[in-house]
Amino acid sequence: MACASHPHWGSLVGVCTSSSDVERLSLHTSSEADGIQALRKISRLSSESYDRVQTELGRQIDMPTLQAALLLARDPKTVSHLADPPVLKACVRLMKSVEESNPTEITPFSHEYGFLCFRLFVAVFNVCFLKRWDKLEEALPLCDRDPELAAHTFTSWSAPANLLQPALLPLSDVSILFDLIWNDRKQFLLSHIPFTPESTGLSGLIFLFSRYVANERTNKKQLQHKLYEIALRYVLIADPGQRRATIDVIDANKCADDWFVTPKHIDADDSRFILCAYLRTMTLYKDIYTTLHPPVMLRLVALSVDDSSQDMLPEVVRWTIEYGWRRFLSLDDEEDNFEMFIHLFVSSLSFLLLPPLDNEVRLVPSTQSKIIDTMHKGGLLDWVARALIRLRPPSSLAESEENGDNDVSANTCPSGGKSTDYSPRCRLAYLRFIESITSIVHMPGSGWLRTWGSNPRLTSTRAHTVTTGKLSVVRGLGLAVAGVFTLGIAMTVASEWTGNSSIPIHITDTCTTPA
Repeated sequence: MACASHPHWGSLVGVCTSSSDVERLSLHTSSEADGIQALRKISRLSSESYDRVQTELGRQIDMPTLQAALLLARDPKTVSHLADPPVLKACVRLMKSVEESNPTEITPFSHEYGFLCFRLFVAVFNVCFLKRWDKLEEALPLCDRDPELAAHTFTSWSAPANLLQPALLPLSDVSILFDLIWNDRKQFLLSHIPFTPESTGLSGLIFLFSRYVANERTNKKQLQHKLYEIALRYVLIADPGQRRATIDVIDANKCADDWFVTPKHIDADDSRFILCAYLRTMTLYKDIYTTLHPPVMLRLVALSVDDSSQDMLPEVVRWTIEYGWRRFLSLDDEEDNFEMFIHLFVSSLSFLLLPPLDNEVRLVPSTQSKIIDTMHKGGLLDWVARALIRLRPPSSLAESEENGDNDVSANTCPSGGKSTDYSPRCRLAYLRFIESITSIVHMPGSGWLRTWGSNPRLTSTRAHTVTTGKLSVVRGLGLAVAGVFTLGIAMTVASEWTGNSSIPIHITDTCTTPA
């Protein structure tokens, strides 16, 4: 069945289009000439008012014109023609004309026309940026080494910190583009999902927005929140190089706590798009398991789950646990970022299961059950046990107390069991982790015992007999965790207690062997 297409705005993005601007081409001279002519035609709009572009001149720029200009980005021999700053202003004006068009359901990212304008803007901006910083000639030879980098390579830029250049685009136009993306952020995400993630490298644009926000003096906090979310949305669908550069911007643009208490999805569809984008990236890019990127991505995912998308949450948990295992097993204890990874993974999974929303989403029993089953099959409790062991706990209780861990007394553990405490530096993170998991699933203690069985990730485990008798309480609830398998019992008991401010956990002599 043929899809409906607007005579000027084209087809719906993601429904009837399939395109890429990184597949390398060798343009014929006639195509190059057409592209140059199209660029000149578009650039003339830069000196016109928004009203004239909206009412008259914009109609002269049709989709074939935009497509002809974009073709120049796919041949390394023609891409330098895109170093034409006036085209940037013209593209913003054309996108603005889409926003103000009738019917109102047509937005800058809903149909082909607006999306082509955006892609052309990004391609021109990246090339202009490289040329301004004398990196264009350095980048062009890379296209011959890797055919897939015909246009995409131009976003892998770096610039001297002490060199200042004139603005490629007035701040007023940057502000308009920023608002266009923010107001249409649902379609902004959706427009990228059907395409190859490398199709449009936006890390340069995200950097531009970060400089715009840094220069603003009014409503700065609100702008920071918007930039934070726009960048997080892009991280969900970006390729490895773009993701890395964008996360640098995210880390430099910290948000206050009040950003984390409100949902981030526009509607039910947007919620599912966000979760789908996370799952797609986790399954598409194997290199992501060697990075700290998933915990950053989960900041948006956790705040975008609603009643209509909670059925996807178990799958999100599954791939997050898979990431935790792959990253964990690839790290050496001596690496500086080992403890950092442990902290980030535990914190992000806790955040996913129990986000600090003012109005939290109540998980239905079927979702709760699937999450518990996913934790069991993924070996989450064993991951926690291994983490405790690999953090090299003190060899004795005396050493633990010497390290400043005075919340634990010798009678906390069952008599006859040798006890060692894990690193006090990470203990609080694990306590919050356990409390978060037991709070989110709302299961009685026996639920953990019923679902917990053998562990496929361990080939041998030596553990003491579980003692289920009276446990001493020392400034909270003292739990004896005898071995790896019985860590589930610690969570069982913890889930049946309320009001405790801390849960000191001990592990007895345990020997684990990787599968």
